[in-house]
Amino acid sequence: MRSRLTKWIVLTAGLFVPVAVMLFLKIFGKNEFEVKPFYQDTLPVRPSYCPDNAKVPYTLPASMLARLNSTGSSSLVLCWFSKPDIVVLQRIRNLFSEEELAMVAAVADLQNDDLLKTSLHIPSDSISFYNSCYLFLPEQKSAVLVDKTGRIRGYYHTTRDEIDRLLMEVSIILKKY
Repeated sequence: MRSRLTKWIVLTAGLFVPVAVMLFLKIFGKNEFEVKPFYQDTLPVRPSYCPDNAKVPYTLPASMLARLNSTGSSSLVLCWFSKPDIVVLQRIRNLFSEEELAMVAAVADLQNDDLLKTSLHIPSDSISFYNSCYLFLPEQKSAVLVDKTGRIRGYYHTTRDEIDRLLMEVSIILKKY
């Protein structure tokens, strides 16, 4: 008799505990992801010729942000500093609208083959100045993602893995998951 009672207690507890855990997680749990902005605590080492008006948490100067996001209506701006592949651009355009993610090419030459709607003609020495003083773009990366408040959200290269990471992070920032 005692053995039978113990079996029922163990069986009931074995069934009740998972249900209780599931209910607890359903009621109190949140399934949210976050892509934290860069440079919230410290700034990277910058060359001596850079203006020293940068503060922590870092945001791009308003003039630079206005130049990148010329329409002003986009939530995020992806600025390319090398020629992006047409397949990469098509993947991005298929997932996000222009209001969600604007793409800008910062080019040093005047020849533009209209891969992107927006291209900024910037002299090559200015591009390196912007990269080292404002955007802090690492040498191996070719694109930077900036939100509408001027915070840097990511650096990317044109490899497939990097583009997949870009698409996932943009989806997370826009809460499209």
